[in-house]
Amino acid sequence: MLSLLTLIVVVDVSGRNLPQKQIGNLLVFANAIVRSGSDTARLSVIEGVERLGNKPLILIDGVEYDKEILYKISSKCLRGSRVSYANNGETEYGEKGKDGVVEIRTVNKQIIYLNANERDYLSKKQAFKGMFFSRFTYKGDDGALRDEARIKRANGGGATADLAPGGKIAFVIKNKVYNEAEFKRLFPVDKAEYGMGISTGISVGRAKERGLNLEGYDLVFDFGAQSSF
Repeated sequence: MLSLLTLIVVVDVSGRNLPQKQIGNLLVFANAIVRSGSDTARLSVIEGVERLGNKPLILIDGVEYDKEILYKISSKCLRGSRVSYANNGETEYGEKGKDGVVEIRTVNKQIIYLNANERDYLSKKQAFKGMFFSRFTYKGDDGALRDEARIKRANGGGATADLAPGGKIAFVIKNKVYNEAEFKRLFPVDKAEYGMGISTGISVGRAKERGLNLEGYDLVFDFGAQSSF
């Protein structure tokens, strides 16, 4: 990254007046190379792979694979997965697991690879990483557009649900109903630390049983009575 930035600076101070378009292309090129050299900028359906070392042990249905498979495998074939991080270089797999271990079980022992729609979905999901509440539109394999709404707690839990694009979401906190705009204004959603001590459900029925008016809402995030913001 340092050498690329230095190259751009050298071009700039050399006295050549580069067109804006050419400068823009240089910056895009530099950014692409920086991203390609970092696992944190890559997309995987397996949560937490960015915390693995350089050479983790990857086991799919008991068979070893190269780390690259983590950025190719689709969630469609996953039956279960477990990510273990090495503790002082010690794991149940000994030296082979010193950079962490990923164990994946597939449906019918068949690997399916990510398609374009899934990569687009993962990219949008990544853009909201670390946020307490997020919402984005994506295209399913059937070609239909959907909105995904997510509550992500700091401790890793939360709730996720789909709704039609433009659908209305209610947020119930201590028996009071907030719409999406009110919720974002009152509770800054970029603070994932809200997640500590918060329980979340998506049951419309449970909220209605308490006599709350949820008419016109398509989705409800119902926070536990003891949740604190």
